[in-house]
Amino acid sequence: MLTKIKAVIIIIATMQNIVFGFTTPTVQIYFMSLVNASTLSIANILDAGLAGTINSFLSKNSFRKLFKRYAPIIGLLDAVIYAVIVLFSVDDPTIRFIGIAISNGTLATIWGVMLLDGINNTIHGDDLTSFNSLNKSCCLFGSLVGGGIGVLIGSGLCIDTAIILQAGMVAINSIAELYAFYRLRDIKGGGLSYGTCH
Repeated sequence: MLTKIKAVIIIIATMQNIVFGFTTPTVQIYFMSLVNASTLSIANILDAGLAGTINSFLSKNSFRKLFKRYAPIIGLLDAVIYAVIVLFSVDDPTIRFIGIAISNGTLATIWGVMLLDGINNTIHGDDLTSFNSLNKSCCLFGSLVGGGIGVLIGSGLCIDTAIILQAGMVAINSIAELYAFYRLRDIKGGGLSYGTCH
């Protein structure tokens, strides 16, 4: 069971890196031409400030225990809100950058820590190091393949297709992460007693 969970996490994360590897250049070029430096700065401030605050709370076991109770809901909301933002902000880059910054700094941060907590409490010692190294390596090779595809495609990928591909891949990754979260919990003995590449 644990081997299957590891495989799902690594394969889906690698697939996401491939998709984002060839779609991100198109998305960045499109939106960067429409947004100003102030908006980007505000987005960066919100992302860093919110993520820093959330992580400081999650460094305490009592807060992590509280959030674990609602972790699957948080993970689902993260995916849905991200998809809504990217799909409906094509004509308004401000909404995209500010919306993603807020989502990343809150929901994505909480869900990421919850999933990581589940992994760290189920895979231990050298096995955890091996898993993290393999996951990182596969994700990097995924980015490499995605970048190569991007070179071949060039400017032939339209912005609408790029955004739909990204939103779809995030949805698939979220389903895989929710699956991993529940299976890791089962391995640990069920309940909420215990205690990811994106």
